[in-house]
Amino acid sequence: MENRKNNDGYYDFIFRRIRTVGIIVAIIVGIVVYYKYNYSNENSNQESPIINNQQKNSNVLTNETTSVITHNSQIIDTDSIVKNLIDSVNSNIKNYSIYSLDDMDAFLDKIQEYNSDLSNYSNNKGYNTLKKSVISFQTKYFPIARKVFYEQSKATLWEQNIDVSMSGRTITFTGYMFADNGTIKTTYNKLEKTLLKLRFLKVGFSSGFGTTYFTLSDKNFDNRI
Repeated sequence: MENRKNNDGYYDFIFRRIRTVGIIVAIIVGIVVYYKYNYSNENSNQESPIINNQQKNSNVLTNETTSVITHNSQIIDTDSIVKNLIDSVNSNIKNYSIYSLDDMDAFLDKIQEYNSDLSNYSNNKGYNTLKKSVISFQTKYFPIARKVFYEQSKATLWEQNIDVSMSGRTITFTGYMFADNGTIKTTYNKLEKTLLKLRFLKVGFSSGFGTTYFTLSDKNFDNRI
């Protein structure tokens, strides 16, 4: 017991020393940072030959080659990147397939990827060509993706006594449970994000005696980037 008290006293002493040393260290660090800051400011106006040479080389590169960027000290030709993107999109316009919900999800990811590419290379001379190709891809495959969603939903929901119909870009779910406004709201909230991604304009919920429609977007067209 006496040893424990002695140990406790020893630990208290050590902790007090640590706190004291900590305060002193903080003061010293503050002084060092202050003088380093002042020293760096005094020397900030002095030009470094190495930095100047790098800046000159960078300027020459920018002036001579307007379609390159640097990444990790490597020169990247953005013209070639955009050209390859255009070729890839054009190839997908001819050969892309959407047969399942997994294919539909992959298509939506591809749309997001293409829109990111357009944002990244908006200043490139090939931007307009790339944008035109992406719009063609979207215009061709959004209707197919919506059809797959409709067919898969219809095939699955019949077990829940829900019928699904589609006319243009309006999709309607019909079932006795949609006589309840709470069920309509809950179902709509779960579907809204997916329906917007698929560029549906309206969604309806019918109990068989009346239909409640929601306008998802009046500008959600297939050719919108």
